[in-house]
Amino acid sequence: MSGFLSSTATLLGRTILSPVAPHSLFAVNVEYYKPASSSPTTSSSRTSPSIETLLSATETLDPAKNPTFKPTPWLSTGHLQTIYSAVGNFAHIDAVEFKRRVFVVPDGGTIGLDISPPTLAASEEDLKAQGHEAGDGLPTVVCLHGLTGGSHESYVRNCFAHLTAPVSAGGLGYRAIVVNFRGCASVPVTSPQLYSALKLADIRSALLLITKLYPNSPLVGIGFSLGANILGRYLGEEGDSTPLLGGVIVGTPFDLKSGADELDYGGFLSHKYSTAMGSNLQRMARAHKNTLALHPSFRSLLDDLYDPAPQPRAEVELYKAQARNYGPRKGERTVIKNFTLKHADQVMTRFVGGLPKPYGEFPFDSADDYYRYGGCANVIEGVRRPMLCLSAQDDPIVPSKMWDRIRAAIGRNPDGSRKQEEGEYNENVVLAWTKAGGHLGWFEGVRPRRWLHRPTSEFIKAVFEQTSSEEKARVAGRSRWVADQVDVREVDVELTPAEALPEYTLPGENGRSSRYSDSPKKHEKKQLDGKDSPGRVAELDRELQSDAPGAEDSLLNPSDTGFAANAPPSSTGEVNDGEHKTLRLPWLLTHVLKEAPLIHPRHASYAPYNEPTSTNEEERKKLGWEKITLKMYTDKERPEVGFCELGPETRVAGAGETFRGGIDTPGGSMAPSADNKGKKNVIAGL
Repeated sequence: MSGFLSSTATLLGRTILSPVAPHSLFAVNVEYYKPASSSPTTSSSRTSPSIETLLSATETLDPAKNPTFKPTPWLSTGHLQTIYSAVGNFAHIDAVEFKRRVFVVPDGGTIGLDISPPTLAASEEDLKAQGHEAGDGLPTVVCLHGLTGGSHESYVRNCFAHLTAPVSAGGLGYRAIVVNFRGCASVPVTSPQLYSALKLADIRSALLLITKLYPNSPLVGIGFSLGANILGRYLGEEGDSTPLLGGVIVGTPFDLKSGADELDYGGFLSHKYSTAMGSNLQRMARAHKNTLALHPSFRSLLDDLYDPAPQPRAEVELYKAQARNYGPRKGERTVIKNFTLKHADQVMTRFVGGLPKPYGEFPFDSADDYYRYGGCANVIEGVRRPMLCLSAQDDPIVPSKMWDRIRAAIGRNPDGSRKQEEGEYNENVVLAWTKAGGHLGWFEGVRPRRWLHRPTSEFIKAVFEQTSSEEKARVAGRSRWVADQVDVREVDVELTPAEALPEYTLPGENGRSSRYSDSPKKHEKKQLDGKDSPGRVAELDRELQSDAPGAEDSLLNPSDTGFAANAPPSSTGEVNDGEHKTLRLPWLLTHVLKEAPLIHPRHASYAPYNEPTSTNEEERKKLGWEKITLKMYTDKERPEVGFCELGPETRVAGAGETFRGGIDTPGGSMAPSADNKGKKNVIAGL
């Protein structure tokens, strides 16, 4: 019997054949620190609601209510739950509409905010002017997506569908905002940077804009996977200065070094996941190679990412030995296998994952140094707001070994038992976990539906409702705007047609030869058939358990990595040959950060940059080139934190568009039509 059938039969025996299933098998386990009454840190000194108070206001997390999570019988392991997350057809499940706002940050990067419901995307001031009753004080949830994700993700929409649905329809009636990081979900890369577990300037910039748009709105954050690490690290670094009343982090890689070691040395399937995530990062860099290549030193990084030197047989054998020993022996050099997650981070992320000093921590000496520094567990003691950490014990990407440092921070031993001795523990953090669920899965019922929205929305609702008006006022009073900690200046931004960006040719493509004649072939991504039946999941499980080349591509569903680069635009897309109608790219011309480089297509030395010869502004604008002057707001203490917002007229990344999450491509109506084959859509996202 295959592993899939065996595990399914085991679970069926527990759920159907057994008269009473053991409670611990399905229990939602909750761990947090409750100080003794004699502790100097007592509840009387708290300003936020206690974890105990918040849990008692939930159905799925309150230990007194014996909450449970029972996984779908045919998705009985974390591996199967994770596969289903990749191959399930969620396009018409948890329908959510968004309206997009786009802004440029001080280093020249571009960020997208997708706001739901669209009727609440206008600023509070504009909503008041429209007579909208939700103009003031409406709760807002701010979301950070996972690796190379965005607002289209099925797990994001699962939570948003309940958070934003009207109360009359059984929802909470909140506003919710996805922060789409640079390079994700049709947001272009316009600076020599991607994003990473340590890219906190972008979430700080997003919150600066959000608090300007909605100054009277209480805020709570939620993050998933890599976005969960970013949110956890932000809350730890920011402490009591954050405008967020609390946070929820889901499937969090608390300890990046421990997680990377598990992916490298945790066994055959772990290596498959490492290869799949490395491919995600590779595809992201590939989608934005033309911008990254504008920075001369990054061209060699791109070449090494796609065309690395073949590894000698002895080195491959050494890697296999290290995998068997769960890492290098003492004094032995670490071998990084090509095309894995660590390979992508070693070659690319440690250089392009964030700002250079003094504005950030990059570059790092190695991927391992980046991992050691970047995990949110390093700063968990600094969290000063209620924070729920939701994880699954069988998560194949974020194993439970990574919980040790979180448990230590809340007075728990590695096995979850309470520490006997008192100490400096953080009473603001709660770890809730289930035995099953996989990575961002948590499917229940014979016809799988996500359980995820229940604990997250219940905890978020409790934070909003249990936080006193005095505490909300205190947090609002610490706003950078209220405290007069924001500078404003005028900056120049040049808008150019997306298709005008010079194209960088990678080794082995378009006539450029590979640097290594025996370089391994890159596997094309497998096209999934859209079926998500038990049989289809079992088939993919067998492929992944085999050593078939490229089997891990089944984990790279387009819904989890954005939109295909050549996907047709929406039915409204059309191009008028006499006027530019496609998406544009914003290039910051004013040097705001003196020690961080700005880039522009004119810097391209790998291909010609052809722009109109005419200096007539109207003629250039008709062809897509235009210079505009905007107000940029920056944090007085952190000059790298700031924004200048781009309006719909700029035609950047779908600014101002309303679209259906997971179905429409933001900016699709601005893209070239399917029959206009002479043009290419270079900003289709990931």
